[in-house]
Amino acid sequence: MARKTIWPYGLTAVILLYLGWLIFVVLFSSTQKEDFVEENYYQKGIEYQQKIDRMRRTGQLPGKVQIVYTPQKKIIIQLPVAAEEGTIHLYRPSDASLDRDFTLQLNADHRQVLEAADLPKGKWRVKLDWQSDGQSYYFEQTLVID
Repeated sequence: MARKTIWPYGLTAVILLYLGWLIFVVLFSSTQKEDFVEENYYQKGIEYQQKIDRMRRTGQLPGKVQIVYTPQKKIIIQLPVAAEEGTIHLYRPSDASLDRDFTLQLNADHRQVLEAADLPKGKWRVKLDWQSDGQSYYFEQTLVID
């Protein structure tokens, strides 16, 4: 009586299943769209360099930009120079729907006070963008509102 061996069939089935899976993976991955380059990357690179230049210019001012959160739930912004125009952007990293924008309106001491009582507790980034004497400036600072 001849003994039947089935291991060659099993080995052949395993190899065919592996090759079928490999072909599926190659075909599936080739149909996936993968963009490694952002649209308008050249323009965004120029804008980023301009932001770096504005930050460097801010660091060269005679005094320092100060942003302080007080126990009275106020944000005090102090600039070392007068600003002709500018914006204050309160950015909430955890929820963009909470972001707030304000117009920079400094008093005679180059200071502006923002009410923070209605701001939710947590981490905020204060982004200042302003112009003075024909030059643009930029400053960012993280605040924790409690």
